[in-house]
Amino acid sequence: MLYTVIMAGGAGTRFWPLSRRSAPKQGLQLIGRSSLFEMALERIARLTPSERTLVITNTDQAALLANQAGGLPRKNIIAEPAARDSAAAVFLGAAIIAAVDEEAVMLVKAADHVISPIEAFEATVMRAVEVAETGHLVTFGVRPRYAATGYGYIERGAPFEGVEGAFRVAAFREKPDPPTAQEYLADGIHYWNSGMFVWRARDILDAARRHAPVHYERIAPLGAAFAGEGFSGALAGAYTGLPKISIDYAVMEKADNIAMVEADFKWDDVGSPVTLRDYLEEDADGNAIRGEARTLDSTGCTIVGDEDHMVAVVGCSDLVVIHTGDATLVCPADRIGDVKRLVSQLEQDDSTRKYI
Repeated sequence: MLYTVIMAGGAGTRFWPLSRRSAPKQGLQLIGRSSLFEMALERIARLTPSERTLVITNTDQAALLANQAGGLPRKNIIAEPAARDSAAAVFLGAAIIAAVDEEAVMLVKAADHVISPIEAFEATVMRAVEVAETGHLVTFGVRPRYAATGYGYIERGAPFEGVEGAFRVAAFREKPDPPTAQEYLADGIHYWNSGMFVWRARDILDAARRHAPVHYERIAPLGAAFAGEGFSGALAGAYTGLPKISIDYAVMEKADNIAMVEADFKWDDVGSPVTLRDYLEEDADGNAIRGEARTLDSTGCTIVGDEDHMVAVVGCSDLVVIHTGDATLVCPADRIGDVKRLVSQLEQDDSTRKYI
């Protein structure tokens, strides 16, 4: 029996001012007429029915995602009381699923990835399920299309017997510097770490017990409490003081039963307006534009606005301009990562907190 856990708690601060606390990146219609979250639900619709799909988010975003969730049961949208990174979300989903069926296999994916085609994604997931049923923790490796420095990498090991496109994992690599990223691109054995996983619920909980015992002791009992009236209180108590750690650091880089399936689909973590460029139309000067905009003597700019406000850019190169009704961002493309620092400053000031 396959379940899906969609992690949907990220703020997407590099998309500010489009992305806000109550309107996160995954809830925005950045590509086409559907939000990234709606696209994520559509992608797994034939793999797991709505009753076997869980969404782990936070209190600021739960209402928005519930409005976009279609037929997903409201109780399956779980709001974490505090941000504790991906390990807590994964273990929570596993505990809830294991309380129903310990042998169940679960797919873990983010709400803000762009993946196509769906059929290739489904086929890759089913290959991963085959591997997971042997007791392995499976991650998805994406063949790099360019020398990305913003992604972690997976080093491919020996082939996994009996499943095409599956391998042992030799090592996980941190985000590389540019020369190292070029080496990874050329050697053919390094893959982008997609942050998607497949495993049996009991296997990831066992890994939590061994490698993240504090999380296990706090979160494992929540599975049995999920159906009861006291779940919210139990969840709040479990998360109080819980360490903040990713599933990669908590388990994947420590466990010895890790496997990888090679992704047979196009994958993008649309992490910033710069990566959004691939899904926007470009003019003759390489300016990627959404909304009403005009450029003069400008190249390589990314401009995101709406149809009711003209954005004009003159004599600029590689600039990001994002206009909304109450805030406008102007930033060199190579400084887009610093927008997170700006948002943090806005949050600390009472007079500007309303803009986040």
